[in-house]
Amino acid sequence: MLMSEVLDHVVHPTLIHLAQAVPQIHSVAACRLVTCTAHVESLGDYLSQIGGGPARGIFQIEPATALDVLDRYLETRDALDEAVWELRTDQDLEFQLASNLALGAAICRIKYWMSPDPLPDASDAVGMGKYWKKIYNTAGGSGDPDHFAESYSDLYLGD
Repeated sequence: MLMSEVLDHVVHPTLIHLAQAVPQIHSVAACRLVTCTAHVESLGDYLSQIGGGPARGIFQIEPATALDVLDRYLETRDALDEAVWELRTDQDLEFQLASNLALGAAICRIKYWMSPDPLPDASDAVGMGKYWKKIYNTAGGSGDPDHFAESYSDLYLGD
């Protein structure tokens, strides 16, 4: 899948939708971060984790992570919770993580949003790589922040 298509037709509109509840959740930096997350996690192609792990969808979200966002974090954030519910269907969550691109983009963005660390500037590829590693891939994940930074730079900075 082309990442420009993911950005233009999934991530940007989804974050605009969430911004009706929380205006600061949408920005150029946020849209690029979420889109690059899909690129690095799955190349925008894989809907289930390579090797048989639990992650699903182009954003490679584990059901436990999705439930943490949906059940715990959004529990006291009514407007944002309602905005996310508007993206959901009545299908099983694991199925939706693989098939519902807007829901995946929303959960991905909220996962980052939950961190007290400020979002790096849209022009800071290295900062984005470190941010992704710390918050999304975590210290226990096999992801490389330098690879993320390189991918981000290739996608958005023309370096």
